[in-house]
Amino acid sequence: MALRAVRRTRAARLPLQGRQQPWWTAVQIRNHRYAIAELAYQNADGAWVGVPRESYNYFVEAAGMGPGPYAFRVTDIYGQVVEDSGIPFLEAGDSAGAAQLGDCQ
Repeated sequence: MALRAVRRTRAARLPLQGRQQPWWTAVQIRNHRYAIAELAYQNADGAWVGVPRESYNYFVEAAGMGPGPYAFRVTDIYGQVVEDSGIPFLEAGDSAGAAQLGDCQ
């Protein structure tokens, strides 16, 4: 089996899992250019908090991220970072991201 990177030009999407609640939050990044290494959200104090990835490819914050809106920092396997803010709380919905990861250098 061989794997190859496929270039994506549109912005990443941030779907929130159906059982999303302010006290339990799951996020899956879609339409990203490269594999995602890390996801962090900005808490009420302004600090970035890393979110663990589950085996089913959602990043789950068991204690929740609060009622939103959210700010996320996405890091790909090449170390490129995209920050996006103003992501609304959506019960089982998609939120369009504002940016895409850059080309690999």
